Amino acid sequence: MKYNRIKEVLKEKGKNQVWLAKQLDKSYNMINSYVQNRRQPSISILFNISKILKIDPTSLLINLFPLPSFNYDPSGKYYDDIEIHPIIEENGVCDRCKEGEESYWSVYLHIRNEGIECIADLKTKRQANEFASLIAKLLFNEKSNVTNIT
Repeated sequence: MKYNRIKEVLKEKGKNQVWLAKQLDKSYNMINSYVQNRRQPSISILFNISKILKIDPTSLLINLFPLPSFNYDPSGKYYDDIEIHPIIEENGVCDRCKEGEESYWSVYLHIRNEGIECIADLKTKRQANEFASLIAKLLFNEKSNVTNIT
């Protein structure tokens, strides 16, 4: 089974296995085993390769779970956006509010043709943005796809 894209990325960058072996101070045979997917590099070697090639380490990996648009979950839901909102909780009732009045921040996923779904409640706007950015990267393969509507 193929787990990494080192061969493809080297080709894209116009580099070869001999060059990479020298950069990593590893044997050609070791690099060749990674490139041919006979062995897989450790996380630290993977990060070193990405640093040398000036790319995101995840671009060296094969997506083992390809999903349509990479924004589908097994329950059959397709997500097309993510957003955060400040929420106030009073007398057991939660509602959106203006920034500065919030009890916490909620992170929502847009479900195509269905509405939105709250996936997390976090104490601060910063935490909500960081969480939403991580989810956006996982679902949409982007650094951020976050909409903040207050």
